[in-house]
Amino acid sequence: MRKVRSVLSAGDTLLSKDTVERCVAESVYRHVFDINVLGVFLSQKYEIPAMLKSGGGVIINTSSILGQIAMPGAAVYNASKHAVEGITKTTALELAERGIRVNSVATGAIATDMIDRFAITTWRS
Repeated sequence: MRKVRSVLSAGDTLLSKDTVERCVAESVYRHVFDINVLGVFLSQKYEIPAMLKSGGGVIINTSSILGQIAMPGAAVYNASKHAVEGITKTTALELAERGIRVNSVATGAIATDMIDRFAITTWRS
């Protein structure tokens, strides 16, 4: 059986115009949180026991600069990435003495279709 030593938890979604004032549909909220937050939570839930059995390891969660700051028009995405940062920091504190390091990578804007769609719908209106 292979040892789990490091894992990159990835998954990301962004839907534009998701302001609280505009009453984001609960289905949009759930979709974003299921991918960005629940995905990280469940990944860690199953990674941690395997890492503990193998003597430790490293978990790297995919976050965003929007987990540290805010941007208008991305309320749900911002909240989801703040949640990823919170899960990462909490898990890091809980596992530090048990040989597992937990960090996140907080990327900035990267030229992708998702960013292009967001930019077009945000700055056209």
